[in-house]
Amino acid sequence: MLYYYGTNDLAAGCDAAQILESYREVFRRLRAEGIKVYVTPITPRPGYSDRNNRDRHDVGTFVAKWNNCGGTCDGVLPFDQVLRDPVRPNSINPPYDTGDGVHANIAGQQALADIVSLPMVTSSARR
Repeated sequence: MLYYYGTNDLAAGCDAAQILESYREVFRRLRAEGIKVYVTPITPRPGYSDRNNRDRHDVGTFVAKWNNCGGTCDGVLPFDQVLRDPVRPNSINPPYDTGDGVHANIAGQQALADIVSLPMVTSSARR
C-alpha cells in the first residue's frame, strides 16, 4: 500500500504531531494485517504558512528516518522530491502542476509512477 497523506491536513490546520499519530496508527494496523506500507513525505504546496512548512519538514524527517519511518513502514517513495520546483522548493515544479499549485498534472503523475517499481507494488499485498 502506498500512503500519500497530509497535504490537505496541514492546510486545514493539523500539525505534525496529529499527522504522525495518524501515520503510526494506520501503519500499525496495516502491518498487523500483513500489508506492506510505503509512504511518501508530504508534497510541496504554495500558501503553506511557516508553521505548515515546519510541520511538513517534521513529517518528512520522520518518514526519512532510516528510510523506513523509524521501523514503522516498509519503505519511502520521495514524491516530494519528484514534484518539488528546484527554484521554489515549497511549490510544485511548473511542468508537473495542474495550475492550482496543489495537484500534479498528467506529466507529474507519470513522473511519480516512474519511481514506483512493479516488484514493490506486487509485494505490497498481504505477506
